[in-house]
Amino acid sequence: MPEETKRDQVIELRKKGLSFGQIRKILGIKRPEICAICREAGLSNREILKELMEFKRELQERLAKIEERLGMIEEKLKR
Repeated sequence: MPEETKRDQVIELRKKGLSFGQIRKILGIKRPEICAICREAGLSNREILKELMEFKRELQERLAKIEERLGMIEEKLKR
């Protein structure tokens, strides 16, 4: 399998949420090679976790603003 095609396939599968083990089974590539490709593409477990933690923080901030607005609306409706 040409290097570029292999790399693209690994990246595509990883973006779809497949684990390194699942990618290995599908493509028959050794795990260290998959890890290296994903790391270079910013798709390592560490990078994904970092992105998810940032997304969680943003959601929590939005939720807090929504709850604050709901509280204000409830107070206005009580009057």
